[in-house]
Amino acid sequence: MKLKTKLMNGIAGAVLAVTAVAAQAETELRWASSAPAGTPWVKHSEAFAEAFKEATGGEYNVALFNGSQLGTEVDVLKQVTRGRIAIGAVSTPGMATQVPEVSLLSAPYLFNSIEEVDCVYDNHLTDALNPLFEARNLKLLQWNELGFANMFGPEKITSPDQLGDMKVRVNVSPAAKNFYDALGINGIYIPFSEMTSALQTGLIEAGSMQNILYVAMGFGKAAPHLTLTNHSHDSGMIVMNLDAWKKMSAEDQAKLMAALPDQNGLRTGVRGMDAYLVGEFKKAGGQVYELTEEEKTVWRDLGGSKHAELVSEIGGGAEAFWADLTKAVAECRK
Repeated sequence: MKLKTKLMNGIAGAVLAVTAVAAQAETELRWASSAPAGTPWVKHSEAFAEAFKEATGGEYNVALFNGSQLGTEVDVLKQVTRGRIAIGAVSTPGMATQVPEVSLLSAPYLFNSIEEVDCVYDNHLTDALNPLFEARNLKLLQWNELGFANMFGPEKITSPDQLGDMKVRVNVSPAAKNFYDALGINGIYIPFSEMTSALQTGLIEAGSMQNILYVAMGFGKAAPHLTLTNHSHDSGMIVMNLDAWKKMSAEDQAKLMAALPDQNGLRTGVRGMDAYLVGEFKKAGGQVYELTEEEKTVWRDLGGSKHAELVSEIGGGAEAFWADLTKAVAECRK
């Protein structure tokens, strides 16, 4: 009987061990983004997935779905709020579909420099934004980085007046529409996925976006003139389903945050890629223009003249957040 008991106990122990391992393997967190393979954003996610799995002894497995495998940013964010995707890395315009107030972060000519951007994001925004994110069942984990948006077109553009004679593409971002309204331009809405054909057929001639996207997506072939207006910055963010976050132990939450690579490393990678691609664009015959101080003043004074309308259009908590945001910018500008 003793032998039989020992055998039964041994079998039971083995079953429990196998069950425990299986349970660990089943704790999967899905990470989704639109970032293409080989970019700093994907490398960031890969480093996180490896570090978090190691930190938890394999209890958590982060399954990566970059490159829009699970849909557009809007699709991904809807799934993150519902808990079907655990973590999403998205742009500011994408996030604005769930948290409209964040569109103010891309308000035209809000920032004068990249140093101001980093100062504001690193020291002032998290506490102001956390309630807005939590109201949408989201947990803000970390800032992302895309860079400043610039104008591009079929010819050298140094004055906003030149855009009045062009077919200018505009996206759905409230901040982008505010910028073009301030310039007096009635833009043409074209989805990002249709831009290549729209440029090739002449449906649009000009527009604005971050340098990385402009060069990497080949838009410079049809509109080979890039003007560094630096009119709107897009950081983007990495968010998690709030319910999934709350289900984790405090220890695992701390491990998750520690596993996220330093966001300054991500910034450096993205900004380095930006500079490299612009350099390659120039080598291939693309034209890149720096504005004079006088020209910058014209763009800034006109392009940033309707911030009040942007705040009013967004509504909700926009007025309170705008007050916090502009105060932070002022403090970082000292």
